[in-house]
Formats: sequence, C-alpha cells, structure tokens
Amino acid sequence: MIYLVAGATGTVGRHVVQTLHEAGHEVRALTRDPAKATFPDGVSAIAGDLSTLDAVIPALDGVVGVHLVNFGGGENYGPLENGVELVRAMESAGVRKVSMLAGWNESTLESAVWDSGLEWAQVLPTAFMSNSFDHADKIRGGEVRAPFVDVKTADVHEGDIGAVCAHVLMDEGTAAPSTG
Repeated sequence: MIYLVAGATGTVGRHVVQTLHEAGHEVRALTRDPAKATFPDGVSAIAGDLSTLDAVIPALDGVVGVHLVNFGGGENYGPLENGVELVRAMESAGVRKVSMLAGWNESTLESAVWDSGLEWAQVLPTAFMSNSFDHADKIRGGEVRAPFVDVKTADVHEGDIGAVCAHVLMDEGTAAPSTG
C-alpha cells in the first residue's frame, strides 16, 4: 500500500510518516523543502504542499490513502482554498481514505471531503504537548496565564496524534463512510 503524507515534516506529519513506514508501507512525504527534510530510508520526499496541485497530482499515482492538513504553505499557513479540486484529484487517482488534521480555521477541504466518495476521519486535537514548552519561561518566572481556566482538556503528544492519523489510513473501520 502507498500513502501520501502532507505536512510530512510538521509536528504531527513526521509521526504519520514514521508510523506508516514502520508498518512496512511505502510512504511519499509531501514537504515544501525536501533538501531540509530527514526521513527514514525508503521514504520518498516530494516538493510541494496541498495548496499547489502541480506537485500533488503526480504524487497520487497508486496512492490508497492520504494524510491531509487543512492549511497551505506560505508564511501564514492560511486555510486551503482548493479543497474541491484537491478532493477531485484524489478521487480521480483512486485514493480511498483520508485522515485530516484540522488547524484553527475551517477551509474548503473539510466540506469537500465530507461530500466526497472518500472514507475519512478528521482529527481535532485541542492542544499539542509540545506547545507546553511555550510556557517554560513563564513557569520559571512564577506565573502562567492561559485563557482556558474553565475548559477541561489535556495536551496530547504529537506522536500519539500522528499514530491515530496513520491508523485511520491503515485500518478498516476507522474512518467514516462517504456521504457523496
């Protein structure tokens, strides 16, 4: 089985790549700068991001599952605006299943996936464990203020989030059937 992982050098994407690779699958890692990327032997690095279909379409050849992020490249990592076109390209290539990691803002990708013929699962972690490091200096200074006083949530390690995304792609019965 061949899988394409978008955001492959990101906080979660690198764990999706690792989990799929360790399970013995062929992995294509989509990243904006393959020269700076470090992947396990056998993982193919592909230059690009989801906002530019020129790189994505050839990378989909033979792919059965894709890990998606709902934001594109650039400095501000804005919401994807080409979700419909991206989903059409995946369906045309024979992709069957996707895992989607959501950013802060919804993009055109979510509704395109929900309305498609793809099996999907959207992963919505509330807080990454690594973001706790942002509080280190505040803790040393003796005071941490956060706007979530009454919210019950837990930080989740990025490796666990990546493992969930990878297992959605690999395992039967872990994704929602299409409604399209």
